Amino acid sequence: MIVDPGYRRRHRLVSMSPSPSHPRLPPPAGGEVRVWRADLRPEPGELEAMRALLTPEERDRAARFVFEIHRVRWTMGRGALRSILGHTLGRDPASLSFEPGPHGKPFLPEYSSTGPWFNLSHSGDRALLAIAAAGEVGVDIELHDPRRATEDLMEHYFATGERSSIQAMASCERERAFFDCWTRKEAFIKAVGDGLSFPLHEFEVRTAPEDAALLSIRGDREAAAGWTLRDIQLSSDASAALAIEARDCSILLDQWSLDRG
Repeated sequence: MIVDPGYRRRHRLVSMSPSPSHPRLPPPAGGEVRVWRADLRPEPGELEAMRALLTPEERDRAARFVFEIHRVRWTMGRGALRSILGHTLGRDPASLSFEPGPHGKPFLPEYSSTGPWFNLSHSGDRALLAIAAAGEVGVDIELHDPRRATEDLMEHYFATGERSSIQAMASCERERAFFDCWTRKEAFIKAVGDGLSFPLHEFEVRTAPEDAALLSIRGDREAAAGWTLRDIQLSSDASAALAIEARDCSILLDQWSLDRG
């Protein structure tokens, strides 16, 4: 489990492109995965700064959201993705060129063979960005909404063992277990990058609290052993998890923000 350290370090990006006076953000090294937490509620001036990093196509995509709150969150999330990756790579964030993979997962074509590999997830006004030095990575965050933790969703998307394990728990534990299980499964799917072509019930994760693990992939336990699955403990009202195709890795949690001084 990755525990939130209370954001002792806040990397304050005070320029839109790296410079000698504003050094690059620390990149992941070796078997590391660096996870950045971002708040999608903009302070004055931040929304305009994030929008300035986007391409015309990205700004058009943001504008297509019906509600302003969704336009703001998408703009802040995409801007944070560009800002963190740009400063990690020593690049102007606005210069990065993303392309969608076969199932929509964005990647940087010029770094497709060397990495870093990355994945972004957001729920409400919170976002997580995972950057890995080696290997496909997936991350997921979900705010707890009791209306979603239903038997019907478990029946459609959870493996038989997952359903049985959660149903055997005390009623006060089931909601948390549901969202822990959901984020563990989503993190794996996002790392694989196959989207709905890889049904959620065809692989199984451990449902025990604070004990994430991938147990089997289409019944193959040896295939699952090649993956690392970890919880990210953020707060009592949210679940989050990270998956990476590696037998072991170290995971560092950081807080991202623009300069608010």
